[in-house]
Amino acid sequence: MKKQILIICLTLFSFSAIFAQCNSNIKLSSQAEVDAFVQNFGCSTINSDLLIGDGDIYNAIETDITDLSALQSITSITGDFELRGNTSLESLSGLENLKTIGGKFSITENNLQDFEGLEGLVGIEGDFELYGSYTIASFTGLENLVSIGGSLYSNYNITDFRGLENLNSIGGQLQVSGELSSFIGLENLESIGGDLSASFTSSLVNFEGLEKLHSIGGDFRIVDNESLTSFAGLENLESIGGGFYTGNGFGSGNL
Repeated sequence: MKKQILIICLTLFSFSAIFAQCNSNIKLSSQAEVDAFVQNFGCSTINSDLLIGDGDIYNAIETDITDLSALQSITSITGDFELRGNTSLESLSGLENLKTIGGKFSITENNLQDFEGLEGLVGIEGDFELYGSYTIASFTGLENLVSIGGSLYSNYNITDFRGLENLNSIGGQLQVSGELSSFIGLENLESIGGDLSASFTSSLVNFEGLEKLHSIGGDFRIVDNESLTSFAGLENLESIGGGFYTGNGFGSGNL
């Protein structure tokens, strides 16, 4: 009888831990703190911000974090989710159960190559920022992401958008530059609420991949894209809410 009571108590404790909520900001700055997440917090919903890494936004100190598997209980973050200064972190495995981010999703100075481990993520309500994450070259792992409520700021090394095939809307800006050669991967993107900005790309030839895009709420800006020769891919674009701006360095083709 005592054994049965103990089992019931343990079951109830585990159940409550899985469905518990954390209502204050959480900062995990070491592998030891990540490993102790269940013990110290034990929640599935974080009703605030989650920072993994260092808190200094301008001069982040490197952490020893390499493994996020202890964070498997997290299903939603209502505030911002930031990964900063984790130069030894190569994978997001452990975050497979994360479904929604209510604020921005920001990745800075990590050693990630892609987004494998975030296969459960369906929505980001704030901005999606890849500032300073020069090792990320692919959106693989985000195949179930449907919407970004804020802006998408790509990084210099992204060459296309493969991995974002289910993305339907971006509420803010879509800003790209650097090594981008194609918009392939955005075949289901229908609307951009803010600006579409493509600047200083060396390999972008056209807009293939944006065939379903029908509206841009802000400006359409294309500046210093030396290989761009065609607007192919924008055949279904119906409206631009702001201005239409072009710059020099387009190449010799007809636009």
